[in-house]
Amino acid sequence: VFNPNFLTNSGANITTKLTFDKDWGLGSSSTLISNLSKLAEIDPFKLNNKIFNGSGYDIACAESNSPLLFSISKNEKYIKEVTFRPVFHENIYFIYLNRKQNSLNEVKKYKKVKPSKELISEISEITKNILNCSDQKIFNELICSHEQIISKLISKTTIKKELFKDFSGEIKSLGAWGGDFIMVSSEDNPINYFKNKGYNTVFKFSDLLI
Repeated sequence: VFNPNFLTNSGANITTKLTFDKDWGLGSSSTLISNLSKLAEIDPFKLNNKIFNGSGYDIACAESNSPLLFSISKNEKYIKEVTFRPVFHENIYFIYLNRKQNSLNEVKKYKKVKPSKELISEISEITKNILNCSDQKIFNELICSHEQIISKLISKTTIKKELFKDFSGEIKSLGAWGGDFIMVSSEDNPINYFKNKGYNTVFKFSDLLI
């Protein structure tokens, strides 16, 4: 995994700077691993596996300039860059939940979960349909179905049921499921709804997505 010749002849100070609040997450750890791996000329996926023992999807995102599909089977990764900008993208928002998720602890929990092949196929089919969806009502139904499946699988309440029961749109957990940000799909502008509940960091789809 490691490069034994990296910085052997001289020391170095490496400074990194974020252009956003560090508590937001937004792939800051995976981006750091990706950048350091390039500097050391090592495989970022192997380094990430040593540190977090995760799937590596976040490393794939850090290495990509576009949205992507990611899956892994028998340690073989499938990565495909895609286009994701639905016709209703102006009705999609990202809300910071005012709390920092410990991704390492969550990954350890999820490693203990063993989904069936049938369930994996069902989730993959939902993902494909989300990617190709052009109707926001159907899109909302798909992300709701996805949330319900994962909720049951990991025995954790959906974020909508936990915090936003009265919200009329749909909510999708992101990252370590229930962590830093959520994705919100709503035909009505939801900004005031969330700000009235104390969630003031709100981004539109076009603010964040590449």
